Amino acid sequence: MCAAVNLKYEFIQLDIYKFEQKKAPYNILNPLYQVPIMDEDDFILYESHAIAGYVARRQGKHSEFFGDSPESMALVEQYLHAHHATIRNSTEELVRKNYFALLYAPSQLKADTDRQEKECFKAWQWVDQQLEKKRFLSGDTATFADM
Repeated sequence: MCAAVNLKYEFIQLDIYKFEQKKAPYNILNPLYQVPIMDEDDFILYESHAIAGYVARRQGKHSEFFGDSPESMALVEQYLHAHHATIRNSTEELVRKNYFALLYAPSQLKADTDRQEKECFKAWQWVDQQLEKKRFLSGDTATFADM
């Protein structure tokens, strides 16, 4: 979002497979041990959707990326919540568990992978179904839901 609204930022690469997000100072900034984290003059914010909303509002671009009517904003919010509840969870589980299974428990990989692939496919199939009806997830123009 920072790049989309031409806001200068510093990107710090963390190796989540080495659990760098669970080490200082990141574990202090985000007690949930997740990325991304935004630190703007000691204003700390985490969760990608919260950060994106803040950045868009701060730059006066909220309606451009999140809609300009209660209905369009609600549709963007709907897809963002659905993203967390389905797409993010199923994709993250598939990638994370398979990565660690390959390292530590290869014998369990096949059974878990089949179930996880089905859940992941179902989540992305929902997105495809939405896009069959319209060009973008929340209407006629691209919003943060489409990023």
